[in-house]
Amino acid sequence: MLKKIVLFISLICGASVTFANNLNISNVSISGQDTVNNFTLINMNVSWDNSWRTSTLESNWDAVWVFVKYRVKTSTLWNHATINFVNGTAASDGHTQPSGSTITTTSDGKGIFLYASANKTQGTATYNGIQLRWNYGANGLADNDSVEVCVFGIEMVYVTQGAFYLGDGTTTSNNQGQFRNGSSNTPFLISNENALTLGGSANGNLNNSNGSWANPDDYNNTTTRTLPGSYPKGYNAFYCMKYEITQGQYSDFLNKLTANQATNRFPNKNGQNRHTINGTYPNFSTSTPFVACNWISYQDVMAYADWSGLRPMSDFEFEKACRGTLTPVVNEYAWGSATIVQATGIANSGAGTESASNSTANAVGGNASGVQGPLRVGWTAGGSRQAAGDTYYGISNMTDNVWEFIVGTGNSQGRIFDGSHGNGVLSANGNADITTWPGYITSENTGGNGAGARGGAWNDAFSYMRISDRVNANYSSAPRGGHFGGRCVRTAP
Repeated sequence: MLKKIVLFISLICGASVTFANNLNISNVSISGQDTVNNFTLINMNVSWDNSWRTSTLESNWDAVWVFVKYRVKTSTLWNHATINFVNGTAASDGHTQPSGSTITTTSDGKGIFLYASANKTQGTATYNGIQLRWNYGANGLADNDSVEVCVFGIEMVYVTQGAFYLGDGTTTSNNQGQFRNGSSNTPFLISNENALTLGGSANGNLNNSNGSWANPDDYNNTTTRTLPGSYPKGYNAFYCMKYEITQGQYSDFLNKLTANQATNRFPNKNGQNRHTINGTYPNFSTSTPFVACNWISYQDVMAYADWSGLRPMSDFEFEKACRGTLTPVVNEYAWGSATIVQATGIANSGAGTESASNSTANAVGGNASGVQGPLRVGWTAGGSRQAAGDTYYGISNMTDNVWEFIVGTGNSQGRIFDGSHGNGVLSANGNADITTWPGYITSENTGGNGAGARGGAWNDAFSYMRISDRVNANYSSAPRGGHFGGRCVRTAP
């Protein structure tokens, strides 16, 4: 008799467990092995807080991106499991979705999106009895292989398809590099995913403010470039991580790499600017798992995106995720106004209830003496948009806490980006290996040309935190730093 493909399940890795969302993946088990068609079912329960679905205003929902890693018991190498896909619906794909939920599989089989099937007010989502069909035969496994399985979840937010504006029309001199329509000071409307002319003074050309800023684009009033239609312009729908990558998530990531990969991806900055990831492979841990992960580079964020089946965010998608479909407000932050309440200290430091010590704060920025690093992600989640510091779509901390690495438009390497998703596999050195992601050299993504950063951070001036400010949007060094972090996206299936 053939043995069951899975002898036991490893520690279930909730890849974004924070107080803000309380994501919990539990009761994981394996059943229903089919040795003729080489698949088995992965069973689980999933619950999280701060969940919603609405058909008014932003008409969107939040979701959990669920993906599975496995390893053969005789190996230390963790691989990405292939989830069955026929047409993306649970019934056709062989999955079981609990009442009140929808499961959508991606066509590459890298994971599923789980979300409410009908409108629900903001609160806890609980879905028990989920079953995902894992095509283990497609992963080259035999019926009698013994493997460990680890299920991961990352909270995401659905950003709807539709037109939106780049730039806010400000005339303030220190709003550096903001997008505009030709040589005018008017915002630029993105109404499709077609190719664009960058630079030049003509109406209909996407230009920048032509000022002298730290990392200028290679286009301006007199120099034009072409942005291909394949570059993700934000018009099409996509999912964006609800919160920045946390130190808990990054620790889990390091522990599922090889020793060599983990060495190259480990920041080794314990104790600096509230970064506490420490230890040795495969037992990295952190005492602040809920805090945004700083001291990670563009290459680190790309590797995390590739490993999880996601991708980097584009320069345009950043502004779409912040502003949504609303008319721009001059000098606005992610929450749609030019008013900010700075966090001046930290309450319940390091705990799952960590927040700003001044209860009305809605952002971490301005280099307050009582805040010497990023705070817990989503620490204001659940209130009004202004009070929570959330974007139009309900995404947290987009223009504060840590800079977010993006793929820019300011040089030729960024413009080759076509929105391809990660394949779940890294190079032997722990780098992403997607040919159309910036920085691809020979067989892996090791360069920084084409990278950028948006949104400002805990130790930066408020002006950098405005949606339209692009001071670092073309930032080819893309280094590790106490004020750098990131989040990932995925084109909606």
